[in-house]
Amino acid sequence: GALIFVALPSSAQEETSKTRKQIAEQMFAERCKKAGEFIHRTAENVEGVFLMKLRPEGINYGNQFAMDDPYGRDFGGEAYIKSVLSGFFEANYRRPETPQTNAPPHVAYRYVEALDPKDGKRYRYTGSMKEVIKTSSPLVGGDGSTFKVKEFALDRIPAPGPMPRYGVTYDDISTHEEREYWIAGSSLKVIDLKSNEVMAERIGYSRPAVSRVLSG
Repeated sequence: GALIFVALPSSAQEETSKTRKQIAEQMFAERCKKAGEFIHRTAENVEGVFLMKLRPEGINYGNQFAMDDPYGRDFGGEAYIKSVLSGFFEANYRRPETPQTNAPPHVAYRYVEALDPKDGKRYRYTGSMKEVIKTSSPLVGGDGSTFKVKEFALDRIPAPGPMPRYGVTYDDISTHEEREYWIAGSSLKVIDLKSNEVMAERIGYSRPAVSRVLSG
């Protein structure tokens, strides 16, 4: 009859797994030494900024080698635009039942502008609390009925004037080697678009629990 081979963990495999965990720990610790916020110059009375990149709607949670910036997991699509606008955090975090000390830092603008990738045109976005109609989805136990709620919503118009002087952009700074150990790096920059000067940069690294992804 046919022979069936069953692969059993060997001491060599266990040693390799242990070595990979140690390499990942050391590599992550070294990267974190370079992380932090670096502010070179500030500007006052800035009403609006230009988002040089928009976050996609779909967020990558499991593709090890997709270089799409790990810090995009918090807000994607329209939520990313809203997160930069004044009023968004007050509407979603600074409620009476939410302790003020636990609320995210309030850094926001009256408007933001961005290029729509569909038509290549520049639009201005503002946000405010509005009454919107929602549908109770049967997929989560609803009955398909509609109801009204108030939430922070966007308004969009063609950009009425020159592009804002200051831009915000993000990049994935991971290398293939780092991704082999499930380490992802991100750079968030504030740029003076008039002089092309990097005014500030936040560098961060993240990874899932090593025991979950480097078990051999």
